[in-house]
Amino acid sequence: SLKELMESEGYGAIEGFNGAMHFGKPAKFLIGDYQSFDKFDSLLSLREKIWATAGDDYTPGDGGFDHAAVVVFAKSLSQSEILGNLKSGNFYAMEGSNAPRIGIFTNSSSITVTSDKLSDITFIGREGRVLKKERNVATAAYAPNGSEIYVRTEVEAGGKKSWSQPIFVSDQSVTRIELPGRYTV
Repeated sequence: SLKELMESEGYGAIEGFNGAMHFGKPAKFLIGDYQSFDKFDSLLSLREKIWATAGDDYTPGDGGFDHAAVVVFAKSLSQSEILGNLKSGNFYAMEGSNAPRIGIFTNSSSITVTSDKLSDITFIGREGRVLKKERNVATAAYAPNGSEIYVRTEVEAGGKKSWSQPIFVSDQSVTRIELPGRYTV
């Protein structure tokens, strides 16, 4: 629950999407929803600096493989490089290998998202509000106005989604993040 998350300490990410729960694992009826982006947005709106992941939660025999993953932006595939970029939020979550591959680019006044497929690109801010949505595009940009606290994106194509990490905004300035390369983990 959100209350339990707010009382917790020492975590750097929450699972925004669980592939096995989404694709029919019977436990979803006992445990809950396959997405937690509502809780993610609530925590971000409280100025918590956390990231969202996606995981298969694979157990042999349950058919839950290749429904969720993260893509890490890293200069190399070394363990320290991958872990460092995961800890710093330099990755995005995706709904399996058929989800859009995205790029996130920032400067001091705008956030641009690219997709390898024509996609619906949604910019989301404080309390999960939709800030802007572009349909059937490969690139979209958003210029923060300073009131958002954070901006994250959801990119959907062919029924599959990818989710960026939040980009933190203050006084009309975007906190710059470096995205040096792309490797799938």
